[in-house]
Amino acid sequence: MPKQSLSATDWPTYWFVRLERAVEDADYSRAAEAQSHLQRLGVEVRFRRASTPVNR
Repeated sequence: MPKQSLSATDWPTYWFVRLERAVEDADYSRAAEAQSHLQRLGVEVRFRRASTPVNR
């Protein structure tokens, strides 16, 4: 039985890079698409605003 080759779109890394680029470009529609594909692959990503580190 021949092995199935995976498409790049079946790898979380592909969609994470697309998500990062979309966020950098403020293209939130494209970011939502990438995040949807990541969820399909079982990866949950949450973005939040960067904050200043708190000295403890």
